[in-house]
Amino acid sequence: MFTTPISKRPWRSDCLTLVPMKTLWQLFLWATLFWTASVTTRILAPAHAQLADVASVQEIMRIGDYEQAIQLAKQQVEKKTWNEAWPRLLATNLLTVGKYQEALDVYKAAQERFSDSLRLKLLGHKILQENNLPIEAQAVLEDLTAQIQRSPWKYSTKSELVPLGEFFLLQGEEPKQVLKLCYDQALKSDPKNLEALKAIATMAIDKSDNKVAGDAIQKALKLNPNDPDVLFLAAKIWNSSDRPKSREWLQQALQINANHIPSLLLQTESLMDSESYAQAIEVLSMVEKINPNLPELWALHAAIAHLQGAYAQEGDFRSKALNLRKLNPLVDHWIGKHLSFHYRFAEGAQYQQRALAMDSKFHQARTQLAQDLLRLGREQEGWEMVQLARQTDPYHVTSYNLQILKEQLEQYTTIEAPGFVIRMDKTEAQVYGLEVAEILQQARQTLGQKYRAKLDEPIVVELFAKQRDFAVRTFGLPGGEGFLGVCFGKVITANSPSALQVDHNWKSVLWHEYCHVITLHLTNNRMPRWLSEGISVYEERMHRSNWGEAANPLYIHWLRTGELEPPSRMSRMFLAPKSPVHLQYAYFVASIVVEFFVEQFGHEGLLKLLNDLGDGLPITDAIARLTGSLEGLDRSFEAFAKSRGEAIASELDFEPIPKEQTWQEWLESHPNSYHGLHKKLDQQILAKDWEQALFTAKKLQDAWPEDLTDASALVKQAAIYRQMGNTTALHQTLLKIVELDPHSSEPRTNLLALDRDSKNWQAVATHAKALLEIQPMQASTLEMLAQASEETQQPQDVIASLQALSHLDPLDPAQLQYRLALAHHRLGQQPHQALRHCLMALEESPRYAEALQLLLQLQSAPSLR
Repeated sequence: MFTTPISKRPWRSDCLTLVPMKTLWQLFLWATLFWTASVTTRILAPAHAQLADVASVQEIMRIGDYEQAIQLAKQQVEKKTWNEAWPRLLATNLLTVGKYQEALDVYKAAQERFSDSLRLKLLGHKILQENNLPIEAQAVLEDLTAQIQRSPWKYSTKSELVPLGEFFLLQGEEPKQVLKLCYDQALKSDPKNLEALKAIATMAIDKSDNKVAGDAIQKALKLNPNDPDVLFLAAKIWNSSDRPKSREWLQQALQINANHIPSLLLQTESLMDSESYAQAIEVLSMVEKINPNLPELWALHAAIAHLQGAYAQEGDFRSKALNLRKLNPLVDHWIGKHLSFHYRFAEGAQYQQRALAMDSKFHQARTQLAQDLLRLGREQEGWEMVQLARQTDPYHVTSYNLQILKEQLEQYTTIEAPGFVIRMDKTEAQVYGLEVAEILQQARQTLGQKYRAKLDEPIVVELFAKQRDFAVRTFGLPGGEGFLGVCFGKVITANSPSALQVDHNWKSVLWHEYCHVITLHLTNNRMPRWLSEGISVYEERMHRSNWGEAANPLYIHWLRTGELEPPSRMSRMFLAPKSPVHLQYAYFVASIVVEFFVEQFGHEGLLKLLNDLGDGLPITDAIARLTGSLEGLDRSFEAFAKSRGEAIASELDFEPIPKEQTWQEWLESHPNSYHGLHKKLDQQILAKDWEQALFTAKKLQDAWPEDLTDASALVKQAAIYRQMGNTTALHQTLLKIVELDPHSSEPRTNLLALDRDSKNWQAVATHAKALLEIQPMQASTLEMLAQASEETQQPQDVIASLQALSHLDPLDPAQLQYRLALAHHRLGQQPHQALRHCLMALEESPRYAEALQLLLQLQSAPSLR
């Protein structure tokens, strides 16, 4: 449901100049209760005689033969058939094909005969807007208000509930009330009312509430899976969360109606998202044949031109988009929205400001501009724009969520470090905030020098303790569970380890995202996602060899079989992946492209490429300029990638076992099958045949020592040794695992326990520190680090771990303060700190003997006299 609060506004003089809205609602409710049955019969009866003819034209419209529909509807209008559906159908089709003046003429003539038609007036409002007649369009709404006030029973029938709801939405009424009093009532009268379900979905999409929209469209799909409008809405709802499903629905819509303009525009947007601009332009040419005057058509052309660096064409296309309606804010909003999707936030913000110059209350532009400004790090302006967006549309989910997020962020702790402003949950900042600042400082020094970047600092880094807050800050809406962090250029947002409760090295995430800061700055955000991600993964690996996306059996198989895109088409792997696994694979492949590029042209060549992108050169031109031949580079990389796949575990076969074969059959014909050997190993472990299991595991391990998958031979060896009780072998195996895998907590936890039992405190400290890079808020790990540091006489580490532990509700605060006092005393640098913590221990427990004894020692120290 919509999450915004109900606004108590009894009078809406800005929208309804003739009647208080509360009074209008009361009239509507009264009429609904007492007039529906009788009026429905009286109003609908005249239309029945023409129902078949109207239905046949609607069927022609459904399959996209708009010119035929125009001819048939025109014949009925010229005959002066007494049914307002005919001029409405005629005007609708004329509007669809861009004949706006003819649609206006039809509407004006029909108004003289059907002056009380709600549906006709709503269509007229749209026609007048497209003909650049905003004053007349507003007058239509005012006239409708007066008509509803005079005769509410005329507009409270079940056939009028849906258009009545659309009218109230145009007047700015609360969606919850429209849903309850109009659309739900229409469905209550007729559960198969497809028009009502489509209206609910459209309203919810406009308010960014995909949950409500999705529920409505799922019902609509069951009623009529062959309605292009329904299929388009389904594709639009799931476009961001389930691309394959969205593409399937979009394809179905266009199979039914190849001229369905909303579907063609959505297809164009999807192609733009994957940077398939040539194909997007082909689809737009189809739209142009249907409606050459469509503003969205030329707005998308302008956005593509900008993204390709064709700025003169961009201006021409924008002029065409505004040709008939000079102050149409939708045009600049659409252009800017697509620039922002491609991380051109500065240019996108400028376009939203243009849209607002045309219509200062255009809520879509306000909401998008608010997000653009926040992503640019212009926070004061961004939050002010959030407030303005809320004023314009109090029911939009994105602006509402952002407002709630602002209140959450105000409770966060801010850490300032050279080049950074870091915001974290208060407790998390106290526990590991300094380590966050430290790794960012390292990244700033290392990557800044390597790429010779002079940044506009400070960079804003926000670590969210709740995944929902991260999603709202990053995307405007909840979701995005698969993302660890996102960089917009001057702003980094990331989930803290507490937000996801999954194992991942948080330091590697920040290193990865800061690399984006560098590359986006060098290119003025004019770089394809694949290159930006590829460099970040590559630089992770350069900093620590076990960081970055690693090879797995599926990746190796795909490399060997050539399932990848070459550099010229690499964006498709990111922007139109077949599955989440394919998206992860895209990170891996992109890093190999960067590695290949550096091998061929050196780091200086990579810098040259980034600088050319920053100067506005398209990626294909920038690569061709450096390499001489884009096609040649593609061929060379494909050979390089295949050889890389062959080189990894070259003795093993990674082809998946066919479903029609058992693993035994497959292994007999493929004795070096990775999957077959693992099936065999699993069977041996199940049978507790430890000797044979270790033999098979060793064969796999020798063939691929770097395997760090969750079910690798090393992981299974560790399980075998644990079952055998061979602690020494288990310890050695776990050490190999953690050397390869920086993200898993379980092997480190096991190592920590083994080394604690053997009192190998130096190793305990090492494992504890590594574990805190995965889950820094674990009190037990901090305690273990403190104990190990005490045993190894490392008071500085004792102080750091105990200070962090003090913010996690320790079971014995008196003992913790005493240990802190003792560590400061042993460090010998800050005797007053030792005294302070000793007194804090005694405050918790006045009879604490060890603390009293330490107090006496401290008081006798010369530095405290």
